[in-house]
Amino acid sequence: RVGGSEMRPGCCRRALRAAGCLLAGWGGAVQGVAGEAHEYLQYMYLKYESQPIDTVPAFNPMVVKYEATMDWKMTFFSVEASPQPPAVIENIHLCRQDADCAKEDQSIVVVDFSRNVMVAPGARVRFRFDVIREGDVKSYTVIVSRLTGSETTLRGMVAQGLTLWPDASGDMEPGFQKRVSHYRSLIDVSVELVTLEFQLEDA
Repeated sequence: RVGGSEMRPGCCRRALRAAGCLLAGWGGAVQGVAGEAHEYLQYMYLKYESQPIDTVPAFNPMVVKYEATMDWKMTFFSVEASPQPPAVIENIHLCRQDADCAKEDQSIVVVDFSRNVMVAPGARVRFRFDVIREGDVKSYTVIVSRLTGSETTLRGMVAQGLTLWPDASGDMEPGFQKRVSHYRSLIDVSVELVTLEFQLEDA
């Protein structure tokens, strides 16, 4: 409803955009510019030397908690992040003991934000920092684990020529599931060759 008149969804969206408003889904809440949620970070990613380290979930400026797993060959990681002006990064902490800041909580100066952080095989560390924007604070946390090199599980399996179905209880989607070790599949009689690609956890 704009100006007291009923409007169709398409017209409403156009009117709201013209008024500089944000529509949070049809039938949802509409938030004006004055109350618009700000992005605190332009980007954030982890890397080992020049090799990126995936985070779960992938970076989203509105998501504040992440996890990442280092290959066992990686000895350290560094965090790269850029605040959205006029925001600044402050209060950087590194917790090396089982990612538990109650056991160890090391403060890091801002100029060392992207320094290399050593991680022992099998260890977990917590890296957290605040982004401050016009008096508001948003805290980001990344928990990083390093594989030991003795893992015998798979992190992925790609099948060509057949569909994998997890042989487990419950309603599961087809395809590889990290916590499932048994699968079944029916192959069409016209298929003469199937290919399976195994991706080792510590490869």
